Amino acid sequence: MNIWFYMMLFVLLLVLFGMTIFFYKMIKNIIEMIFGEQKNKKVTLLLLIIGLAIILFCTTIWNIGLLVLLYLMGFILVFSLIDLVVKAIAKSCYKDFKIWRRLQKCYVLPIIATMLMISYGYWNMYHVVQTNYIVKTQKDIPKEGYRVALFADIHFGISLDLEGMKEVCEKVENQKPDMVILCGDIVDENTTYQDMEQVFQVLGAIKSRYGVYYVYGNHDMQKYSGQPTFTSEDIIRNLSENGITLLRDEKIQVTNDLVLVGREDASNGYRMPLEELYKEVDKEDFIMTLDHQPLEYKINQKLGTDLLLSGHTHAGQLFPVNLLIKVIPFGDAIYGETKRDSFTAIVTAGLAGWKFPIKTSAPAEYVIIEIKN
Repeated sequence: MNIWFYMMLFVLLLVLFGMTIFFYKMIKNIIEMIFGEQKNKKVTLLLLIIGLAIILFCTTIWNIGLLVLLYLMGFILVFSLIDLVVKAIAKSCYKDFKIWRRLQKCYVLPIIATMLMISYGYWNMYHVVQTNYIVKTQKDIPKEGYRVALFADIHFGISLDLEGMKEVCEKVENQKPDMVILCGDIVDENTTYQDMEQVFQVLGAIKSRYGVYYVYGNHDMQKYSGQPTFTSEDIIRNLSENGITLLRDEKIQVTNDLVLVGREDASNGYRMPLEELYKEVDKEDFIMTLDHQPLEYKINQKLGTDLLLSGHTHAGQLFPVNLLIKVIPFGDAIYGETKRDSFTAIVTAGLAGWKFPIKTSAPAEYVIIEIKN
């Protein structure tokens, strides 16, 4: 163990201590509003124990407990700032705002705001929508163009169950796609072996003209798990059994005018330089590249990529993380469509999200892309 371990442990203990005091004061204020001022040392000790118990329960047992705590603390900060503004404006009249002061002291408004945010996030995660894009090209492709269905970041097991996944795949199949793209993180560290088998079976069964193609994300091989439930060999075998084509720094000529390039994920160590991968690619063909993380936009544009498809970001997944990652560099794009001359890149927010069945910053989506000339 090195100094970084002890530093992280110290920070963790400091945060734990701060949150315990925070909830002690919160519970104390609520009790005093109901029963009057409490000066008994035993009551103080009991409140501290209750505060610590809430923190431990939310961070170790309840899956979304930590998220609830963070949102609650965030909303308390927001309403405390609003309270300061009200005090500054009202001045001596502030004492007359009796209802507001009681609500503020009992944290009623932050609690309600947290409940609404978490409820919306849960509903939003399970309310899967279809997002549509139209990509135009000067390349010589068929008059009817191509219809592409894009999935990413399913993290199967976090939100949708098998029946829910089947319903989504049926909707996609009804769109009559020419091909289906799985752009990484279909499974993750929380996915069981059985779930892994089931999700690839359902995705592989989607009927399309040219098949289903898949690139790895940073979670698919469960490399962040101390006890993985399946191996990369298990994934490859299941992909093969279900007719899904895995591309790892490989290209495939899908039609005589469309080539598909699948990238190794940037987190998986070495990956082939794009220049080398494109050596034998006919630049007259429509070039569609799959890269789980939205990276290398400039080099893709320079080398003639027509369409780059990615996921990974979840569009931030949680408010206000989506705002923070717009300020802090997180790849070349966060969400949506980027156009630069003949180059187009699309980043999907994904069908689900990581760790929590909550999504407050963007839709849970699959994408349908119309490629037209």
